[in-house]
Amino acid sequence: MSTPNTPSPVSGDQPPVAAEAAVITPGFEETLRAFWEKNGKLVIIICVVVLLAIIGQGAYGVMAAQREAGVAAAYGAAVTSDQLKSFASAHAGHRLAGAAHLRLADEAYAAGRYPDAQSEYGKAAPILKDSVFAGRIQLGLGMAKLNGGDVAAGEAALKALVDDIAGSKAVRAEAAYHRAITAAAAGRADEASTLAEQVMSIDPESIWTQRALMLRARAAVQAPTPASVAPASAPGEAPPSIQFKVDGK
Repeated sequence: MSTPNTPSPVSGDQPPVAAEAAVITPGFEETLRAFWEKNGKLVIIICVVVLLAIIGQGAYGVMAAQREAGVAAAYGAAVTSDQLKSFASAHAGHRLAGAAHLRLADEAYAAGRYPDAQSEYGKAAPILKDSVFAGRIQLGLGMAKLNGGDVAAGEAALKALVDDIAGSKAVRAEAAYHRAITAAAAGRADEASTLAEQVMSIDPESIWTQRALMLRARAAVQAPTPASVAPASAPGEAPPSIQFKVDGK
């Protein structure tokens, strides 16, 4: 699986945060995997609920239910990317077409095809805008922009998610974490620390808070304060150095 590009660090004597902080993709790929493990069957369940509601509407409802059953069956049979694309094209605007676009977007993102990911997330967004997947789609779109090279647009999209107090705490916390990582990779240690604290305030119990704590600790250690000046070495000894790991990986 290819690793998405991350913003370039600031040149000069900046501490090695940029190379060490490039964890944007692993974090979001974990989200993709967990999302489909948890919600892979949810779209079918939603469709079944719709079918039951339609069936109660009489003869016309029966015909509509049969059509919906056919759509659900076709979606369930779409396994490959080409099949998902064909399904989405044949059932444009349908909720399950939105789910197909979302699956295609996640596949493209995981493969590092960020323009394709942006396109598919963009197609899924209006179809599923009122669903439980809305915030998740916007998160994917922001990450695809960020890693696709449009850093300003990506950061703006993530900020919009963080600032949406009516949105999912899980999505907001993850968006704030990725903003913190991006700031750290660009050498903006103070901003990274502030954003890490924001993650913790949004969802204190989340895995993103755990990671934000580690990020903030690294930023504090690397801050250019008098206390961080290395102690004098004994004659013949090399000065001490500090090595950092990213999220323990």
